[in-house]
Order: sequence, then C-alpha cells, then structure tokens
Amino acid sequence: MKKILLLLIGLTIISCSSDDEDTRTTDPLIGTWIRSYPYTENGIEYNSVETFIVTSDGTLGDGTYIQTFGDDDGIDDRATVNGIWENSGILDENNPQTFTYKPADFNLLNQIYSFSGTTNDGFDFESSFVPLGFTSDFNSFNYLNECDEYDEDEEYCGVFFIRQ
Repeated sequence: MKKILLLLIGLTIISCSSDDEDTRTTDPLIGTWIRSYPYTENGIEYNSVETFIVTSDGTLGDGTYIQTFGDDDGIDDRATVNGIWENSGILDENNPQTFTYKPADFNLLNQIYSFSGTTNDGFDFESSFVPLGFTSDFNSFNYLNECDEYDEDEEYCGVFFIRQ
C-alpha cells in the first residue's frame, strides 16, 4: 500500500507543469538571418540575398551586427554594413506610436530596435525606432509597416528574414 501511495504522489509531482511565460535571457534578434527575394533589372531577373549577422556584446538588449547585400553575382562589398544595435523596447498595443522598454520581455513578438553603422564605402547612418515583428517561434521576422500605400509594388515587401 505504501508503494502505491508513493507512486501516486510521485506521479502527481511529475505531472505538474509550470505555467510560467517564456523568460528569454537573450534578445530574439541575436543570430544569423537571411532574406532572399527576386527582382528584375534591365529585363533580367536576379535573386537578391541579404544576410544579417547579429551578436551580443554581453549586455542584455544590444550588440554588434554585420549586414551584407548581394545577388546572384555575389556580395556587393560597397553595401556591407558594420554597426551596433540596441533593443529600444516593445510596441504599446494600445498606441503603436509609443513603446516601453522591458528587457525581460524578449518573449514578446513586436520589438523596437535602433541601428547605426558604417558601410564599407564610408557612409554612416543611424536608424532609430525600427519595429520588427517576430513569428511565434522566433525563427523569422519582418519589418513591421514595411509596406504602405506608396511602396506596395516593392519586391521585398512582405519577405521575412529567416533564422539560419
């Protein structure tokens, strides 16, 4: 009888599950991403490939990245970007124009990022408050609001970066 009681208690403890939310300790952007889409130039169809390698500098929510752009002919070295990134927060669902920084909430699908960098040909740029929307498995993302009524015909519109 004792064995049956111990077995039932053991099964009860083992079968209990946690309802805790996903508590990621690293930003979902960290990793290697590729986005590929066709485009036509002078009547010839090419395949554009963009690679985005994102690393952390050890601080939660920021680090460095390398972004390369290329096509069927190879990487365009002039368009390679080396830079830094920072997670600026999450989108406020009630007001998409505002965001809140919650570093422990990397499980949320919509994050706001800031990027700055320098291209290999010396052009410096800064891009703040870039909204990224991750899929529920965090294996792909897209720029939110990338397509509007002015650029619906762009080839890259709606093409996701896929985690490699």
